[in-house]
Amino acid sequence: MIPIREKKELMLFNRIPVIIQDRPNYDLENILSSLKKTVPYSMVRDLDYVVVANSKHLEDRELDSVFMDGVIYISPAIENTEEALLTIVHEIAHSVEEGFPQIYEDQTIETEFIAKRIKLMQILNAHDIETAGYDFVSTEYEEKFDDFLYLQVGYPLLRSLTSGLFMSPYAITSVREYFADAFEEYFLRDPMGVKLISPAVYHKIEELLESLGERFI
Repeated sequence: MIPIREKKELMLFNRIPVIIQDRPNYDLENILSSLKKTVPYSMVRDLDYVVVANSKHLEDRELDSVFMDGVIYISPAIENTEEALLTIVHEIAHSVEEGFPQIYEDQTIETEFIAKRIKLMQILNAHDIETAGYDFVSTEYEEKFDDFLYLQVGYPLLRSLTSGLFMSPYAITSVREYFADAFEEYFLRDPMGVKLISPAVYHKIEELLESLGERFI
């Protein structure tokens, strides 16, 4: 585990308290420093706290992290600092969805997402994978569809079949995860890759940054 200096209050952007209930495996101070360099402060306006804990919110859903009611809950058991940074940025993306609902107003992200899901269905059918009974035109998360992708098709095969179509297999599960995966990629790795693979999300992030007076990339 990474030591946290005792009696030091950790803050994100000198405003958002980071509450450590269970000691993390990762370097939280390094993560907070990285976040200040990568994600604009104006994009976390609806974030009130970050809580590092073996939380019931996570355990009940078997999750590593979740954004809920202005709080990011993140597990202390995430294996390394890089993965924990990716996880927090992913949850910041979900806070952005709630704080800036206008990103979905013209439905360009949803339209792009559904078109890609239909393309995926065609790819799976071409590989003799049965898709009947699964809703490929829904934008919402459905456990049945998620289980189909994860348990029946498998993420290793999906990763191969959807290269250049989705940022990751999990991005297929809902439009919210599609946005969050692209947001994560934009700020932490390769914004031009987002422009190529998820152009609707790329342009919405760019529009949002411009409206906030931010130019980070």
